[in-house]
Amino acid sequence: MGKFVLEPQYESALPFTDFLAAVQKEGKWGFINGEGKFVIEPRFEKAFLFSDGAAAVQENGKWGFVNRAGKYLVEPKYESAGIFRQGLAAVRWEGKWGFIAKDGEMVVPPKYDQVYFFAEDRAGAQVDGKWGYIDRTGKFAVPPKYEEVLPFSQGLAAVNLGGKREDNELTGGVWHFVDPEGKTIIDQAMISAALPQKGAPSRVGTDGRQDTTAKIEAVENGFRGGKAHVRIGSRLLNGDSQGPAWGYIDPKGNWLAEGNTTIPLNFTTYTPGEGMTFESDIIGNRGTASDILQTAKDAETIGKAYEQVEQIERDADEDFAAADRMAELGDPQAADASRQLGKEKQQEAKRLRDETDRRGGEANANSIKYFDKALKIYQDFAKENPDDLRRPEAQYKVGEMYEHLTKYWDAYKAYKKLVEETASNQYWDLAIERMFAIGNVYLAGQHQMMWKIPMPADMNKVVEIYQTIIKSAPFGSYAPLATFHCGLAREKQKKWPEAVKFYEEILDKYPKNDLIDDAQYQIGYVWTKAARQPEYDQTAAQKGIEAYQDYLARFKRSDKTEQATENIAMLQQRLSGGSLSVAKFYDKSGNYPAALVYYNEVITQTPDSPAGQEARQRKRVLEDLISETKQQNAPPDKSKISFRSNPQAEPRNLANP
Repeated sequence: MGKFVLEPQYESALPFTDFLAAVQKEGKWGFINGEGKFVIEPRFEKAFLFSDGAAAVQENGKWGFVNRAGKYLVEPKYESAGIFRQGLAAVRWEGKWGFIAKDGEMVVPPKYDQVYFFAEDRAGAQVDGKWGYIDRTGKFAVPPKYEEVLPFSQGLAAVNLGGKREDNELTGGVWHFVDPEGKTIIDQAMISAALPQKGAPSRVGTDGRQDTTAKIEAVENGFRGGKAHVRIGSRLLNGDSQGPAWGYIDPKGNWLAEGNTTIPLNFTTYTPGEGMTFESDIIGNRGTASDILQTAKDAETIGKAYEQVEQIERDADEDFAAADRMAELGDPQAADASRQLGKEKQQEAKRLRDETDRRGGEANANSIKYFDKALKIYQDFAKENPDDLRRPEAQYKVGEMYEHLTKYWDAYKAYKKLVEETASNQYWDLAIERMFAIGNVYLAGQHQMMWKIPMPADMNKVVEIYQTIIKSAPFGSYAPLATFHCGLAREKQKKWPEAVKFYEEILDKYPKNDLIDDAQYQIGYVWTKAARQPEYDQTAAQKGIEAYQDYLARFKRSDKTEQATENIAMLQQRLSGGSLSVAKFYDKSGNYPAALVYYNEVITQTPDSPAGQEARQRKRVLEDLISETKQQNAPPDKSKISFRSNPQAEPRNLANP
């Protein structure tokens, strides 16, 4: 047996929605929270459910709307009112229904006999006894020709043809499902002779089975989780006559499995502005899929508003700090000006905060609270509605909320999940774009967007993010940039060969991309940096020279040709410096032929440099020495031998290398 969470103490009460419940006490209505405490004291003649951060209330016989603080968003002046869905609420004025926004603007003029709430940008509307669907401008997107309509859910809506209403109860007729333009998508349930297990799609008309169809006689709500609960009429299956039954169909009209025969639509609880599914919608405090998404969007909007307030407050603090510094430096005029600017920003922040509070925020709240709330709703929606057409939007919003909460790695994983699990769509493309932006944040080592919070420079994360983009969209506009940035990340890690590999991929895979000149130049630049490292030999310098030479040959009009030329000269100098050191080593050890080889290499590489001049001078000395040595070691010519004493030749003074 269930236990009371709140002891019976009210004269009447409505279900909790948006974490508040309307209750009646001593003849007046107010709103309580989950602990039973009055958030809005009972002072209204009537009250309705909270939705989208607002609730309809009646005072002096007229209806208006209050926010969660009990302040009027829309002053009471209407004959009746519904609830806000997708930013609009139904109101009755002079006997006709229309829709208003939260600022009280009449968005859809009152001209309809009855209306239901908005869902998926469509609202049921009745004129001259027939129902259709209007868009957010009030134009009929689906002409009024039905006896009854239900709200859109997962791209489809149930409509009744041929039914009759007596004493506010609809009987008879058949139900179809239409799309937002009014095209009939399902006009009957298709039933397989061999029923699959519950939840599995049937295979209609295959393997020679005697499949059949049945009319849809009743609908409970719309599609949820890829299924709609419906009652089908009598049908003949494999020679057996079967009576009406409740069960489920999928979005193609396939009968999934037999269901229970309870919970038909309660057509006796019609509430203007809410529609016939009102009673079912409020069970479990969930509402339709559209309502759930709209709740998340409302929380997101409030979060963004508080985020703007917080930024202005931070700017004001900086102005006050600057004023203090100016005063210390002896500049009172500048200090006063900076202090006045800070005061103006404080006032603007307070004005925006009060405005946000009136729109549904809570006093002294911050952006994190609302972003976190929106995040949880988006996460639940994406998880619980895998087949919903709006799941990509919800999954994208999960990533966006993580970004607002400065949890960038979680945001990347959310975007990655979207691109890996869904086909290309508008949110898929946006997810690729946001992953690239997050990669740039990590590559820069600090947050670039709004908070300016330093971040750890994890280049492995950078490469993973960019490689996800390359793998998911190899021919997209971000793939070449992502490849280039992988090279930059590896440069920061001093992984020179890996960096060069990424730049070479750009040359191979994207030869017509605007990045190829930068990639070719960067290859030379990477080897230039490698040549400066003590662990690298002259091979790095030589590869750098070759890369720059290729660059100059291919991109003669580039703005970096002068720098490339200078870098070649620098590398040649470094290369020749290495050859000169080797030449001096062999020179000093007396291996003159080997020394000459390296002196010649220096002269060839940098003939006009100081190293080249030194090598040329030393080369002449060694060549003379080698020549004299050869002459001294040659066999004597006996015809020229003198019998006089020849003085011994003095040794030649030879400078040390």
